[in-house]
Amino acid sequence: TLCVYFALNADDYADSKYKVEKMESAKYEAVPCMYRIKNDRRLGYAKDLIAAVCAKLGLEKGDVPNEDYHLPYETTEALVAKGLIKELTVAATSTQIERAKAEGAIRIVDHVSASEVNDLISNEVAASAIVTERRTERTGKRGTINVDVLSANFESGETVTIERLKEKKLIPASVGQVKLLARGNLDKVLHVELQDYSIEAVKMVIATGGTVKRV
Repeated sequence: TLCVYFALNADDYADSKYKVEKMESAKYEAVPCMYRIKNDRRLGYAKDLIAAVCAKLGLEKGDVPNEDYHLPYETTEALVAKGLIKELTVAATSTQIERAKAEGAIRIVDHVSASEVNDLISNEVAASAIVTERRTERTGKRGTINVDVLSANFESGETVTIERLKEKKLIPASVGQVKLLARGNLDKVLHVELQDYSIEAVKMVIATGGTVKRV
């Protein structure tokens, strides 16, 4: 249910088909008319109320220019170079990770799904478990792969690299950087060494006893 608030007198609509609710709180003094949108029919009624507000304020419907606000993809490195973002890298030692496990900050399970992993590990702990290693800069396209694809194509204990993904034909040969995304389920220990990760993907790998390295 979506609640929308209008600058209208709720009493004017008390016995109408709109079934609006009056907000008595001073917080909603400027918009005392609340309307709950629960289905397509009520969405249509909400449009009627929007038209009433426009009429009250003397607003006329105009043409909205169709602008494309899509921005081309830029790598993390390019955004850092422009000063638009800051990359916080924390290289955890094996001792720190083992301590986090012992303290319950990292819960190791035999099987984890993307939908439940946020209940097991916090973003901060997951970020601290990523080890960063500088290697020769790669060229080529940027690609993605999902955790469940790794789970289906690698054995427990294996190391996942961009070279191994190409050997198994899981990514095109033209790809030079890979980002791991969370999806599906993971039921094995994997040691992943790729260029980028979603934080949920990191959680899935370490929750099943694996390690994550950003190269």
